[in-house]
Amino acid sequence: MTSSSPQPTESARPVNEGPTAFANVMAHIKGLAILVLLVVAAGTGGYFYGTQQRFAPVEKVAPGSLGAVEEAQAPNPVAHAPIETVSTSGSAAESSSPSSGFFGFHLFGEQKKSLPLTKKYWLHSVGASHVGYVLTASVNGTQVAKFTGPGQSQDITALVRAGENQIAFQARALPSEMNEHKGDVSSALQIQVIANDGIDKPYNDNDVLLKYGRSGADTGDYSNSLKFVTLE
Repeated sequence: MTSSSPQPTESARPVNEGPTAFANVMAHIKGLAILVLLVVAAGTGGYFYGTQQRFAPVEKVAPGSLGAVEEAQAPNPVAHAPIETVSTSGSAAESSSPSSGFFGFHLFGEQKKSLPLTKKYWLHSVGASHVGYVLTASVNGTQVAKFTGPGQSQDITALVRAGENQIAFQARALPSEMNEHKGDVSSALQIQVIANDGIDKPYNDNDVLLKYGRSGADTGDYSNSLKFVTLE
């Protein structure tokens, strides 16, 4: 009896149960790409919503309501009496106080060095005499002259700045017996601000920057402030 030796069996090939290394890499890349897209989409949506949304309007509620904020009260504007003048040119503007910058402080840009003037600036009185007034003029805060009748002149070039300037007038009433034109509005003592080549040079209406005066019909004292702009 012959015995047969067992035949060797063919070894089984290993079964690949998991994804390959390449598949793993691709899966990670795909997941990362999806995450990036989600982040970009969320950021874009948030930006659009934040810039396009409209907030609810502020509503006024009864005082003492929960969460209510008191409304700030704006200061009442101060009423100024109108400035009375015989006439002013287009270069003159009424003013009650010097101009100031933001929050009452002068801005840096307003503090400019005065440029040299090419014209001469002076005051000249015309009109009627004995109207019962003495007119005192001050330029940029400095008193320059008193006028009691026509024909008086005063150079003010040294006090004038290039640009806007302020001139103040004090009109003091004299005793009634010194007014020879009572009730006559056409008889007035007038001061003119003139800009030309010199105080001794002839001038025309285009050289007159501003006019101020009081007539025989006026009564009482006056204090007025005006502005004029140089012709540089």
